[in-house]
Amino acid sequence: MASVVGPRPCRFKGDMKPDEATLVCKYNKPPFSSTSGERRKVSNRDRSTSDFAATIEEIFSCVVRKEKYPMSQIDIFLEVLQSDGSEFACAVNAATLALTDAGIEMRSLACAATVGMWGPHLFADLCRFEENPRIPQLTMVCLQVVDQAGPLNPNTDNPASQPQVLHTRLTSWLPTTKLNALCAAAIEVTHALSLEFACWLRGRIRSELDIR
Repeated sequence: MASVVGPRPCRFKGDMKPDEATLVCKYNKPPFSSTSGERRKVSNRDRSTSDFAATIEEIFSCVVRKEKYPMSQIDIFLEVLQSDGSEFACAVNAATLALTDAGIEMRSLACAATVGMWGPHLFADLCRFEENPRIPQLTMVCLQVVDQAGPLNPNTDNPASQPQVLHTRLTSWLPTTKLNALCAAAIEVTHALSLEFACWLRGRIRSELDIR
């Protein structure tokens, strides 16, 4: 679950920037969120949640037009209600939709996907049982071109139509050929997600205009 508060005055004056907004991400994973049946021990020093929060802050600091909101703070709150795999990718996608719904201006829609490889087979959106050390996994966050309605063409020479890779996470060492296949699959999935996000956004805008 994702929510956005802001832009609003900075909580601490030391965080205030005269020419842009300060982006803060809070990531919470309660003990009951695990689907393995084990209750996690809550700790303020949980490295995984703090790492996720810091990385999401970095990602959206590149995406949000912070110069539009000087001397303000934008908070992203992420609450994991059920952790059943591909957690980081889901968090990024939820944050993208929450920022869009809050009317925060962004350069494009950040889309994330987790893909895995088992033998010659590629699959996306791994569940908890598929996230194991025997399956190489790649999580990628991309900025896709939202007005690109056609199929993805990775061989085009136009840089403007190419996705921008913002972040990658690889769980294990891979030969270059297999890594290229995982990267291509992740980009294809994020492209499909960007089309879905753009369709949702257009529907959201139409509904707001109809209400007015």
